[in-house]
Amino acid sequence: MAGLGAAAGVHRVRGVHFAALGEEELQAAAAVRVLSPLAWDETGRAVPGGLYDPRMGPAERVDGLCKTCGLGYAQCPGHLGYLKLMMPLFNPLLSDATLYLLRGVC
Repeated sequence: MAGLGAAAGVHRVRGVHFAALGEEELQAAAAVRVLSPLAWDETGRAVPGGLYDPRMGPAERVDGLCKTCGLGYAQCPGHLGYLKLMMPLFNPLLSDATLYLLRGVC
């Protein structure tokens, strides 16, 4: 590991800042506002405005092309959707990653 040190660009971490997108930023970045709790209709197709709205990307390999970018299932990166909740909510899926990062810095 020759060359590591202050002269090689190694620096001490002085702080970490965690942030999430604000409501306006999230809405501006989203392709879809989810309005329906339904994912599929009676025929098995994704419900527009639902949890698998085709504008967020093809939900299945046979579903055809994305309604936002026009790419297929394997090529479409997926597009952001959002829903408005009645109150702020803690995301339990982020707690382990957040604690891991904090333990490495603090």
